[in-house]
Amino acid sequence: MVGHFAVPTGRKNFKITLFLTSKMVRSTFLLTVHILFLSNPLNFLQVLIRLPSLSPTLKALFVKFTLNMPLLFTWDLQGLAMEYRKLPHVTEQIGVLGLGMGIIKDQNHSVYDTISYALAHKVNFFDLCCYYEDSFTGFKEAAQEVKRDSFYVQMHLGAVYKNGEYAFSRNLSRIQDTFEGKLNETALQYADFGFLHCIDEDKDLDLVLNKGIYDYALKLKEKGLIHHLALSTHTPHIALYALNEIKLDLLMFSINPAFDYQKGTYAYGEIKERQDLYQKAESLEVAISVMKPFAGGQLLSKENSPLGISLTVPQCISYALDKPAVVTVLPGASNLNELKGLLTYLEATAVKKTTQF
Repeated sequence: MVGHFAVPTGRKNFKITLFLTSKMVRSTFLLTVHILFLSNPLNFLQVLIRLPSLSPTLKALFVKFTLNMPLLFTWDLQGLAMEYRKLPHVTEQIGVLGLGMGIIKDQNHSVYDTISYALAHKVNFFDLCCYYEDSFTGFKEAAQEVKRDSFYVQMHLGAVYKNGEYAFSRNLSRIQDTFEGKLNETALQYADFGFLHCIDEDKDLDLVLNKGIYDYALKLKEKGLIHHLALSTHTPHIALYALNEIKLDLLMFSINPAFDYQKGTYAYGEIKERQDLYQKAESLEVAISVMKPFAGGQLLSKENSPLGISLTVPQCISYALDKPAVVTVLPGASNLNELKGLLTYLEATAVKKTTQF
């Protein structure tokens, strides 16, 4: 049951999600209300409600809901509203805007401040492939202030650390030590998504699947130390093979206008091959989390953009979210101010999210 409300007031575009429950009915209703504040010279109010039925009984229920139900807004004091998408097969509701930990360094409590702010603004999905090892400490401090089941994390089997910085490894023993060590260090208890990490070549895929790493991931899942099996890659044919041969719940893939049109360092695969991948994932009900939505920041600068034009944060995020199977986009933020810049997506108008070439 969904109501769509269009309210022209000459202000801005935002979205509210209301979770409605009441003892007066046997089931729990989820009502998503879209409120669009659009420019209008007459500044008149027009409300359009589209529902399968609006009987007197249903109208009465809405009134009683308002007076009697517990009401949870996905809202904050600054007027930002997070949209959530459901992971296929399971119950997780994931915010469309997540946060990658790849570029943030724990200086002057920057990690704690950034993660705390993200959690307070309804960001509930985090990629813990940190470049700087000390970032785990700040994440733990912030995460311990909220309930563990209020957020989700990706952890990568292949991301290890040397001299306090990220290193890549296929050594099973080192992968085991790192994963279990970071799980204990962060007191997370489990990883919501355990990743077969960064598989971009066929020989690498063979090594992961046949030299113990994949089997280790399955054992972690059996023990409940990871809840869902996932894989990350920049290469479409690797992703397509994994979708067909491995029971995945989540695929992490790089999606942005540059890579999709064969421009940039990680622009692997033909245009059609990439589009086929998104549709294949959707058909198999495997969700996609998006890395590199700004092509490593290049798309935000005209001078560095592979497209020769600069795009905005809302445009890049919206572009990725429009692809089939995508549930969340995970840009990185090196500090709190950059996170606030990412959150502008949530208040951007539909026009500002549109990508035009």
